[in-house]
Amino acid sequence: HGTPTTYTDSAFYKYYFCGYDDKGNLFVDGQSYPGASGDFLLAELPKRGSALKTIAVNQTIGWPGEVQWDGKYLAIQDQSFGTVIYQFAISGSQATKVGTTNLGGAGGVHQTWIQGGTLIAPNTCLNSCDYSDALFYKYPAGGSAIKKIKKSVRGPLGVVVSLAAK
Repeated sequence: HGTPTTYTDSAFYKYYFCGYDDKGNLFVDGQSYPGASGDFLLAELPKRGSALKTIAVNQTIGWPGEVQWDGKYLAIQDQSFGTVIYQFAISGSQATKVGTTNLGGAGGVHQTWIQGGTLIAPNTCLNSCDYSDALFYKYPAGGSAIKKIKKSVRGPLGVVVSLAAK
């Protein structure tokens, strides 16, 4: 509630995705230059912090993608490949890659959801093609999808998860 606060980082040209870790720190990814693949940036707004701080990443990421805390690591998707999610340990101002999850059979993934040992990936074709579905994977193992929900062409771009009452 109240008046919103805007946080910026002068290194960023554009912001893409954000996610909180289990301590309430906010992580955001983006680009340092307009439309340039390979100019990936990651920043953190510490809980109760007043400024974004840039985080160095030891893995090349071609295009910013989903940012989500997986319970142990910060998971960041590389949209240039669409089917790769990297896990990073965060220490101070450094993100160190500790794992990779490949999503076999996916082609147009823009946002995912990780819950426990499952990752849900909306697999969407934005051009003229004949697929659009939600794929389920073991996480962080990845590999081939363990379940598929078929949708119509140009279907889901994102995932929304709501906890239902028991």
